[in-house]
Amino acid sequence: MARVVTALEDQRQKVRALMAFLMESESLLPPSTSHGDGSLPILECFENVFRDWAWGGKEIEACLSLVRRVAGDAGGRMAVYGAGAGRLAVELHRALGADATVALDINPLPLLVAQQLLSGRPLDLYEFPVAPRTDEHIAVLQHLEALESARPGFALVIADALRPPFAPGSLDVVVTPWFIDAVRADLRETAASINRVLRGGGIWINVGPLRFNQPLSRCYAIDEVFDVAAERGFELLSHEREDLPYFDSPWSGSRRTDTVFCFAARKPCAEGAAQPPEPKAGPNQRADVAQVESVSLSPRWVTDPEIPIPVTPAMTELRRASIFAVGVISLVDGHRSMGDLARHLGRSWGVEPRVALEQLRAFFSKLPPY
Repeated sequence: MARVVTALEDQRQKVRALMAFLMESESLLPPSTSHGDGSLPILECFENVFRDWAWGGKEIEACLSLVRRVAGDAGGRMAVYGAGAGRLAVELHRALGADATVALDINPLPLLVAQQLLSGRPLDLYEFPVAPRTDEHIAVLQHLEALESARPGFALVIADALRPPFAPGSLDVVVTPWFIDAVRADLRETAASINRVLRGGGIWINVGPLRFNQPLSRCYAIDEVFDVAAERGFELLSHEREDLPYFDSPWSGSRRTDTVFCFAARKPCAEGAAQPPEPKAGPNQRADVAQVESVSLSPRWVTDPEIPIPVTPAMTELRRASIFAVGVISLVDGHRSMGDLARHLGRSWGVEPRVALEQLRAFFSKLPPY
């Protein structure tokens, strides 16, 4: 018992340190649609961290191999929904040759772990295996490390995948690994949301089991999943199923094998094709938050880094869109300039202010000036 108490206290301090940046203000976190009471259990599925970055390389490779068999020429601009600790998203970005990949998850903790590891900073965290094999395995201190950084063009974003920060028709590929049956939404809503962000000819790739944790009326067999995809405007291209190991921790006496369904479906290019209805935006979030990408005119405070940045409605809308956005927008008070922000972020992130300034200029250039 003393071993567990010590490990839990140490883990609590480590998690608090990881979350410190976001916990400065609850408004930095996106509203949760995963639970009816609006709560966001950050330790839910925390075992993904160890599967991704400690012992689960074979599981990731098996899933990646299955996806590659159905993906075809998928590439371009890609999003991975429910990315968790990010390892599969990193490998998909590399394997599919995407120009840009955004890994989304509404739970910030696994993404923060991934961000630290991918930036070259190892992390030690305790794994608490299910059914530990011996007393020594009740709490296992794992050294987590990314052996290499993500290929350029990869980003981690805290966001609700059902109301993602993408303009309609802005993506070439959406991948949903272990997602469609885990999210607290009917499959029809999920498929419609995916259709909306894909361009004509864009590809939806799904991989995962069908372990729906919902009322029976919202549980679907694989043939019904295909029917729902067709109803929401997709053409099925290919599909496979395979039994894959899942959370086969070497320290645990419990593991499982999932029957995994993988398919690729295309959004037709035909003009005038029926579009799915717009989802209702959350109470603090507009469904079209990422349409700011279409704006290219830069205001003076973007071109001159010493002019104070005004607090605009667009910034207020965007502050929930990503881990980078929420951090930057939280610093905008109507008095600080981009130079001030670059110097502040440079100190916080351990980078040269000029590097931060380049990122800030690219970020703010996409915002409406008023």
